[in-house]
Amino acid sequence: MKNIFLPLLFIAIVFFSACQHENVEDYGQGISVIFDEENVWHSEKYIAQINNDKLYLYAFKGMEAYQLPYIYLQIDLKEGYTMVYEKDFNIFANPNATNFIEYYQTNTMSDGVETHGDWWVKSGNVNITKLDKEQNLLSCEIIVDMFNAVERYVEESNNEYSVAKMRIIINDLPLINQDKSIALKY
Repeated sequence: MKNIFLPLLFIAIVFFSACQHENVEDYGQGISVIFDEENVWHSEKYIAQINNDKLYLYAFKGMEAYQLPYIYLQIDLKEGYTMVYEKDFNIFANPNATNFIEYYQTNTMSDGVETHGDWWVKSGNVNITKLDKEQNLLSCEIIVDMFNAVERYVEESNNEYSVAKMRIIINDLPLINQDKSIALKY
């Protein structure tokens, strides 16, 4: 048992150290998105809601809601690291999936019921470092590998589709008003 534990611990330390690049506070308050290490933007507007310990968050690059590009998160709110696996976030792999990390970069696609982004989460982690329920503030860092869902499902390139890294930094984000209404930032 001891022989397995040390290599696993080493892999975990290397993985989490590699995932932490620079200080997240350097990005300032709000939401920053780094996609494919080249496309970096700070959200000008967002919509956030908490319901049953789940965060629903749309973050938009521009001032107009739902104008591409933007991200959509539907994740569980629990402090610490949570590993993310495609089977728990992909409705085609698991019709009962209730969590989503999607990037609406240049296109949208439909599952027949709802519209989704063109990039879906494949794997990675969510690290919620602050969840202040009294002040309704959230800080977290999400580092995930995303796959191009349009290439994979619409163009049916099951074995050859693009994968890119995405990092989402959320710093002291006000989530909801005291009356539990949806928070809007302009």
